Formats: sequence, C-alpha cells, structure tokens
Amino acid sequence: MSTRKRNPKEGETTIAITPYAPPQPGGAFSLHGNAVDYYPIIAEFAYVKMVATLVLRRMNEINVFSDKPIVAQGPIENEMMNIEYASRVFELTGGSYRAFCKAHMSVNSMTLVAHPVGQHFENL
Repeated sequence: MSTRKRNPKEGETTIAITPYAPPQPGGAFSLHGNAVDYYPIIAEFAYVKMVATLVLRRMNEINVFSDKPIVAQGPIENEMMNIEYASRVFELTGGSYRAFCKAHMSVNSMTLVAHPVGQHFENL
C-alpha cells in the first residue's frame, strides 16, 4: 500500500491508502490496468510491445526461409499468447482499444530499469 496526503472529512485520518504494485526482486512489477485511465501513454507502451512482438515473429518467419537464425522464439511465443488473449477481449468489448491494452497489461509484468538499456539478453 502507498500513502498520500488528501483533504480529510471531519473525523477521518489525514492519510489515504491506495493500492499499488510493489516491485519484486529484479525490478518486475504488475501494472494495474486502471493506470491507463490516468496515464494514457501507458496504453501506447503496451501497444508498441505488441507491435514489436509481431515484427519479431514475422522476421523469424522470413529468417527460417533464408536459413538465418531466429531470435527470442520462447518469449515471442509467450507474448503471442498474451496478444491473443488481448485480442479476444478486444472482440468481446466491441473493439475497445483501451480494453485491449488493459487486457494485455493484465497478463504482463513490467520491468523497472534504473539505467538506459541498449541490448540485453533474456535468460528464460
């Protein structure tokens, strides 16, 4: 729980308790989908992650036919399941972009990074 100041009513405490996602060891955390309501740019980050996954998947398909190595096969397969889940939510909500991004965020964890990251290798 996090705390923040607010204007209390008569007889209330001066501290409000609000839920948040505490970082886990390694910096991973789950971001609540309602964060999109306050910071719409977060939905764009989720969408860009999906687009990057689709680009990498297509690149791997082309590389297979060119006898070139493929990249991040396991993470891409895992992320494709998340995208498929978000796509089903998109269809169920009548094409809601916000619901689409929130659904994708609900099955992902984010990583806090304290410094710029160029290239890194995932050990899955």
